[in-house]
Amino acid sequence: MADRARAVVPDLLDGLTEREREIVALVATGMSNAEIAERLTLSPLTVKTHANHAMTKLGARDRASWSSSPTRRAWPPPPRRLGA
Repeated sequence: MADRARAVVPDLLDGLTEREREIVALVATGMSNAEIAERLTLSPLTVKTHANHAMTKLGARDRASWSSSPTRRAWPPPPRRLGA
C-alpha cells in the first residue's frame, strides 16, 4: 500500500503551491499551526489558511482524516530551513 501511496503523492503535489506543500509537510510531522507559524515567520491564521486550502485540494476533511491516509506516510519530509 505504501508503494501505491508514493506513486500518488507527486500527482497531489502538483496541485499545491510551494507554501502549501511546505505547510502540509510540517503538519505531517505533527506540528501545530502556532509552531509552524513560528518556524516560517508567518501568522497562525496564515498557516491555517494555507493548511485548509491544501487539505481541500488533497480531499481531506480535516487533519485527522488526512494524517491517517496512506498518502500521508508517503509525504516527503519538510525542507530544512537555514538556521533551523
